[in-house]
Amino acid sequence: RLDACGLQFESNVFVGEALPQEKDTDALPFWSALYTESEYLSDRAVMLEVIRGKDAFLHAGYKDMVFQLQRAQEVTVPTVINDLEGKPQIVPVAGTTEGQRLLVQTAQEARPACLGKWSFSYFRIDDPVTIRTEDESPYVLGTPIPLGHSTRRKKLVLNILLDGLSWPVVREHFSDAMPNIAAFFSEGTVFDQHFAGSEYTFPSLPSIATGRYPHHTQIFNEKNSHELPLTQKTISEQMKTLGYLCCAPLATGDSIYSGALRGYDQLTVNAGKAPACVGVERTIRQLEAFEECDLCLFLHTTDVHPWNGVDYKFATEVETHLPLDDRLFPLEKNGLSVRLPDFPIYRQQFWAELRHVDRSIGQLLYYVAAH
Repeated sequence: RLDACGLQFESNVFVGEALPQEKDTDALPFWSALYTESEYLSDRAVMLEVIRGKDAFLHAGYKDMVFQLQRAQEVTVPTVINDLEGKPQIVPVAGTTEGQRLLVQTAQEARPACLGKWSFSYFRIDDPVTIRTEDESPYVLGTPIPLGHSTRRKKLVLNILLDGLSWPVVREHFSDAMPNIAAFFSEGTVFDQHFAGSEYTFPSLPSIATGRYPHHTQIFNEKNSHELPLTQKTISEQMKTLGYLCCAPLATGDSIYSGALRGYDQLTVNAGKAPACVGVERTIRQLEAFEECDLCLFLHTTDVHPWNGVDYKFATEVETHLPLDDRLFPLEKNGLSVRLPDFPIYRQQFWAELRHVDRSIGQLLYYVAAH
């Protein structure tokens, strides 16, 4: 903002609006809403309005505030949905005000529905309809999701990233440390000579998504930001072209502006903490909600990711089992996660989080195998 003292900058978050995008593509931009599931539609928006500009909220990484990014656009006029091509569609719709009323006009009658402020709801459309808001206020219309399977696609392509897992460390202990995951993949193929192009996540994700080295993507530092060229197609873009519904039920959002998450229809993200137990439940709900689609899902967990121990709460089972000599360590901020000292508490935290991840991901793999 500009005042008498000049140009002033304030902390804030992108919510209730489309995210800026550098490249012009045919896809609608991500519209930033709040993740809402089995709760009152506008409660989170009301709370966020109070704290969104607070420096403490920004510096705490938007603590546990989960955003839902949907390919969508804000509209003010009635929308006719009649291009069904004989297939039902799921249409995401979000409100821009609290208690907003949506009117759905079918061939027989007009019926109301309640929208949440910055919260997407879903409507199954089997026959042509016209939708509009009761007072002609703006609403947000997501890209329609056509239902149907194809014999040319798999029903599910599941991409799981266990951020911070060191395979050279885990390799010899795989069946003991992660028995559920090891058992599932004992019938598949484990590629033992695949490597990320960098030792930290920000440049590695674009590299993994495109199959190109960081010196090709030129993405290595979030403070020197640019977007992948459109000629460098991501896995999700290619899956989208094949007709998959591409979603990330658990993601951190770091790679939105770099373009590594291009191709996704929906992202459920927060600033940092991405526990597998939460992501697994969201993923299973996604599988149940969109069982009539061929799905490509991305699950990015941070349980195993190491963090500097100063001001950090370790897993309770780690704290209660370590002798005091190992529980206490020098309280020094010592740089990047990959540079952490070899303290016993860091090692035990790693193995504990592996167990947590295996327990949660094992539940997801069991569900996938059963269905």
